[in-house]
Amino acid sequence: MAGTELPRIVRLLVISEAPPVFAAVDRLSESFGEDRYVVRRAAGVGEAMEGDAAYDVIVLDLQPLLSGGVSKAEGVVASVAARGPLIALTGTLDRPAEQSLKRAGAADCLFDDELSARSLRRAIRTVIATAPAGQKRGMPRLFDPSTGLASQFLFWEILGLAARRAKRNKDFFALLLLEVADLPQEAGDAIGDIVMQVAAERVSHVLRASDTVSRFEHHQLAILVESMPRVEDIQIVAEKIVQELGKPFPLGDLERRFPVNLGISLYPTSADNADMLIGKAFEALAGAKARGKGEFVFA
Repeated sequence: MAGTELPRIVRLLVISEAPPVFAAVDRLSESFGEDRYVVRRAAGVGEAMEGDAAYDVIVLDLQPLLSGGVSKAEGVVASVAARGPLIALTGTLDRPAEQSLKRAGAADCLFDDELSARSLRRAIRTVIATAPAGQKRGMPRLFDPSTGLASQFLFWEILGLAARRAKRNKDFFALLLLEVADLPQEAGDAIGDIVMQVAAERVSHVLRASDTVSRFEHHQLAILVESMPRVEDIQIVAEKIVQELGKPFPLGDLERRFPVNLGISLYPTSADNADMLIGKAFEALAGAKARGKGEFVFA
């Protein structure tokens, strides 16, 4: 599959808690500069299935489940594979288990001794090239239809350009990843869209016209703040955002509060490329959530 062309950006969901898995994922972009990945990490299937984001490839670590038998893993594969082409990580080589998982919906399987950035890249290329027509990506949206903000696809392009510009000009910028929590599930996407519209408006009032706000995931905003050289200034921006979003959100005749958290990565101190900046921002966001509600953490 050496000649298979990857999309310009591969949307990758990684469901695992294993450090070797994330190490291989981190090395993807470092080792193969022409390939670009937007990676979402989830510790478990429940967390991974939140929201309605689409993915080009899902990497699912089945090793914890396979200890309980293949049948349990098959059910998980079937549910997760409905969200996108799936690569199953299965630990040791077991051909009958591999065949069972593929019948359940896995597009490919990788074993422990195969898990490297190169083998993972090859599997991703193969899965994308051979995915059924219904699972192949359509033309990406440039703007989120409910908020009018830049889409995740467009933000990734903007972030890549910002990193190259900052490297050339020896400049500094910050990436803020904001997550709104406790959105009610019973009303589907409707309330979430309203909350994110209001959140986007409030965040935009805090920022400069030159800054960029994107709807990154269903309940997340990604914010690019360029040419702001002092960490103290970024901290002030984060504090203002948390303060603004701490106000009640109007929902018809009612008002509700939805806690937010922020993870912040800095160029070039946290990372010097777009892939790693996003990864560091996700790590910082996880740290902020661990501290409590209304918190922000620097990577």
